[in-house]
Amino acid sequence: MLNINASKVVTSVNATFGITNVTHSIVGYEACSSNSLGGVTEHLFDGFARRVGTTNYANGRELESVTTYHDDGSMATVGEVASEGTNTTSYSTQQSVDGKPGAYKITVTDPQGNQTVNYYSGNGQLYRSEGATYPTETDFDAAGHMVELHTWRNESGSFDTTRSYFTTLSGINRMSPSNPALSSGVSLLACLRLSSVTRPLSGRGAFSRTHSGHTES
Repeated sequence: MLNINASKVVTSVNATFGITNVTHSIVGYEACSSNSLGGVTEHLFDGFARRVGTTNYANGRELESVTTYHDDGSMATVGEVASEGTNTTSYSTQQSVDGKPGAYKITVTDPQGNQTVNYYSGNGQLYRSEGATYPTETDFDAAGHMVELHTWRNESGSFDTTRSYFTTLSGINRMSPSNPALSSGVSLLACLRLSSVTRPLSGRGAFSRTHSGHTES
């Protein structure tokens, strides 16, 4: 039987700054934490174990964050509450995207009323943003790697493309923007150790590594 009163206390010390942090967790969820500087953070959860409130106390000030949810479980609002007032960011319910089975979009409205529309694939991966931000769009390969990033400088016109290339074992190998002068990449040894780095505009990186593991400039 699960013991709902099961708790755990973890104390950690930052040796550099001499700050002690104490965290209290209940059944795996962080309930509160404090540090030797007098800062205290408390968390509140609902019956679905979702975080619905966080309160920070520091330097005589109190800052509260309140989160609400839609009936489908997705986030509805996040409010930052302070003595000066409340800033609320709202999130729409998931809306289907025409022509993309399983895909959906969410409209985010910031405290100033600016709206950004984020598009997600069926697995929850963000692939496009537009609205109160520079429009961007991404493409992913079967392994989940982002292989292309499209960035628009304005709402219309052509976009800049940054392509990422991956090796089978080591992950990312090279990034190539539309402007060749901004291309960057890495070279790997057979043992998958980093051999060299090519940085945009500056050419080859300041180091390389030999098969023996030594680093040479």
